[in-house]
Amino acid sequence: DTDHDHDNDNGTSARSSSTTTSSPYSRRVPLIIALSDLISGLASGMSIRFFPIFFLDNLDLSPITVQVLYVLSPLAIVFLSKQAQKISKKYGRCQITVLFKWIGISNMMLMILAYKHDLGTPLILSFYLLRTTTMNCTSALTKSQLYDYVKKKERGRFTVLESVNMFSWSGSAALGGVLVERIGIINNFIVTGSLQFVATIPLLLLFGLPSEVEQRDRRVSVGSNGLSKPLLDDEEEDVEGDKP
Repeated sequence: DTDHDHDNDNGTSARSSSTTTSSPYSRRVPLIIALSDLISGLASGMSIRFFPIFFLDNLDLSPITVQVLYVLSPLAIVFLSKQAQKISKKYGRCQITVLFKWIGISNMMLMILAYKHDLGTPLILSFYLLRTTTMNCTSALTKSQLYDYVKKKERGRFTVLESVNMFSWSGSAALGGVLVERIGIINNFIVTGSLQFVATIPLLLLFGLPSEVEQRDRRVSVGSNGLSKPLLDDEEEDVEGDKP
């Protein structure tokens, strides 16, 4: 399935109307997604290094238990990523990304509340696992959405941006260390959750993009009009489809 918007040009040609990189709107799509990813990456870098410290010092977990958590998390992320991709086909990738991230942020805050009110380590860890899996299961959705609106020859720019994003984790981790010293590890987690919420705001601007089901229905409609010309000529190729 691919995200394409088709127009009938004099009944003989079909082109993408809202997903071609030649339109100002579609030009903004990759920039908006990249901005959201950058803010989210900076926020995550502020706390990701301090979760093990929180587990060992604040919750008195054994090193083995901490490692078990870090084994369970990626397994849960893989499972939930597949579910997110299935749901996104109907409701839209940006919509599902924001939904899952909001669930993750909520679980972050619930984890903090459970710790402050001494509701028990099992509940705290449950919120942590839910937070980690829902926050990290949508990266494939945003990446595919971004690449749908970037020409092949321009994708290198965004690949470099991803590298910068990963590098920025070191800087944000240092900032997180400063915050931990000044306001404490729990308040650092609160700042992280707040910034991660801010990171979802740009994605709200993309809720108007059609879902994969809507795009497929439009392609079927275009095909029923007898259009035989390819949707995009080679030199006009502006979007790439999602891979199942």
